[in-house]
Amino acid sequence: MSVPGTAGHPFGDHPCVVSAPVQLIGGGEDPFSSTELIREAVAPRFADVRTDQVAHVGHWPHVEQPDAVAQLLRRFLSRLAARNAPANAEHQ
Repeated sequence: MSVPGTAGHPFGDHPCVVSAPVQLIGGGEDPFSSTELIREAVAPRFADVRTDQVAHVGHWPHVEQPDAVAQLLRRFLSRLAARNAPANAEHQ
């Protein structure tokens, strides 16, 4: 799905071959990688995706608000760990 005003690579029109869980983190004030672009054009390419936004930052949320991005990453990784933990892990 193309979003008006973007002219990305044609591979972007097809599902991604990555099957691992993916987290997309955008800046709430990013004029290019907008929430709409991420949710409508990027996220649907992945089978297992989570999208998050960091408020009041632009195109580089990891530089502008590194603590907020780290918190989102910790939460994402914790959910993956819990989801992938063996059912009987607590009994070992």
